[in-house]
Amino acid sequence: MSSCGGSGSADCSAEMKSFMGALKGKADDVSSALGQYGAEGLDRKDMDMYDLQDPTCTACEKKDGKEICTMEAKAGMTVRTYVLTWEGGKITSVEDKGMK
Repeated sequence: MSSCGGSGSADCSAEMKSFMGALKGKADDVSSALGQYGAEGLDRKDMDMYDLQDPTCTACEKKDGKEICTMEAKAGMTVRTYVLTWEGGKITSVEDKGMK
């Protein structure tokens, strides 16, 4: 189950919520979600190499017509962090912040 909004988490767009809802624990799911929500030519930063699941949006800010969201998701025994920039309903950049 993805989390976005509510206690202890950020309020994010419907697109971000839908994207996170598509992350079900298989790399193929991540690849499919990036294909659906990513802008053409998006550098995925190898995000689709991980079996991401249980994503949580920890921060979202709107700036210059863009939405910048920080997302954490389980990947095996680790938690990986990504910063996704959205513009016009599409992910325009992915920043891999590593794992904790």
